[in-house]
Amino acid sequence: MSERGAPRRTYEAGGFTLVEAVVVVAVLGLLAAVTVPAAATAEARAGARSAACQFALVLREAQALAQAHGHVVAVRLGERNARYSVTETIDGQLVPVDSGCLSAVTWTTNYPQATVEFSAKGWPCSVVTHAPRAGTFTFGGGTHEVVVQLAGRIRWQ
Repeated sequence: MSERGAPRRTYEAGGFTLVEAVVVVAVLGLLAAVTVPAAATAEARAGARSAACQFALVLREAQALAQAHGHVVAVRLGERNARYSVTETIDGQLVPVDSGCLSAVTWTTNYPQATVEFSAKGWPCSVVTHAPRAGTFTFGGGTHEVVVQLAGRIRWQ
């Protein structure tokens, strides 16, 4: 009861006040500001990892094809994009074997013309000098690489 004897009103409405709603929206905004960049970074890393794995498989298939057919097989990575092409040299003629697109668009390599040739015995060679050559293809700004070793082993990390 109040001082005058009238019953005191109590409000038992089941809702939120404006202040509570603003606090919840502010907290959700902070969470979004923190997680969205992290998710974008994780997606970029996953794309680079996928591209490195896929390109390592392409190189291994090209190497196996060179050994099986006894011909030179070249794998070239596009200069402005992540498209690759595989060609086999048969009687001096380049024959397209395979092509595709990798999921990552940023890459670097130390192979001349972004091309690695596999000799008829499967050794990696430079397309310019046709001499045995080891090298790397790096995807996603250095997060994942495909390493082609001089002994012919291809690995990705």
